[in-house]
Amino acid sequence: ANATHLNLQILNFYGAFAGMIILFTRTIFIIFEANIFSTNEFSDCIVLLSFVSHFGWVCLLNCVIYFTIERYMALKYSSDYETNKRLWISISLMAGNALFATVFAYLLLFS
Repeated sequence: ANATHLNLQILNFYGAFAGMIILFTRTIFIIFEANIFSTNEFSDCIVLLSFVSHFGWVCLLNCVIYFTIERYMALKYSSDYETNKRLWISISLMAGNALFATVFAYLLLFS
């Protein structure tokens, strides 16, 4: 038997991807904060990076929620959860989280 179910592995990868987005955008922000490049020339780029950074943070902070839901589904279907992949669980959680994170990041940035 696998140590972790495929759905949990997919969600772990999704959380790691959100963390990498945050690290990447933070690195670029450090370049702007160190005044290596003028922020006036890249003002549109900074807004886009802020949106992507907020998106990554919201995705990462939602990890607790979608891991909890995935573990609940594992408990609900415990009789055959390890034999059936049920990829719809992880795909629907990632799609819902991406939709929520996009809306929330937009509201954080432009409201």
